[in-house]
Amino acid sequence: MQSNMVIYLVMVIMATMSLSVLGRVVSNNHGNKLTMKDELPSFCNDLDCPKYTVIDDTHETWEERLYSPASWVGTSLNGVDFDKAGEKMFMKLFAYIGGENELGVKVEMAVPVITRATIDARTGLFVNNYTMFFYLPYKYQNITALKPTNPDVFLWTEPQSKIFVRSFSGYMSETKDLFNAGAMAADLKDEWDYDHGYIYTAGYDSPWKIFVRHNEIWFVGKN
Repeated sequence: MQSNMVIYLVMVIMATMSLSVLGRVVSNNHGNKLTMKDELPSFCNDLDCPKYTVIDDTHETWEERLYSPASWVGTSLNGVDFDKAGEKMFMKLFAYIGGENELGVKVEMAVPVITRATIDARTGLFVNNYTMFFYLPYKYQNITALKPTNPDVFLWTEPQSKIFVRSFSGYMSETKDLFNAGAMAADLKDEWDYDHGYIYTAGYDSPWKIFVRHNEIWFVGKN
């Protein structure tokens, strides 16, 4: 029942946002007006998403990106499996963008929704320690007044970060996430330095999008 509710709510949000972003514009550093789709990758689906520069795209199965500092809203959950944790965390963050913040405003959905999952160094499996984040739309970046009213929800600013990224299609699952994380770890080997203690999963599409879905696994590089 809860899973169906989550899917329904996401469908409503994403459908509404897909219509509302048409014709929106943003300013670049030179004051020029550019449409959102002119600045963002197609897999952002015309929604606000983090800005990055590709550092290295010479590899067949992964690329290296440099992300600009960005503000997110997050919540954590321990001791439950991947699917149950995802449902519970999503609902808390959905309530936040629905108005459970100090300003009482409804916040537009942005992408991606990312989940940080702790990895067992011995087994390579998740250890049921998760944190989910919603990316905040551009107009709410660095606005601390949008503080959550739920003590389980928090604002988080990620500094400039080097990220190794592997993309894959279809619907995300714990099995598929672990497979792609393992594949990227094998590709990176010991030649690139990154944090081995956790990974991020990044989803860009609503559940009702069946074809040409875009998902990512992120490894955070060490400076």
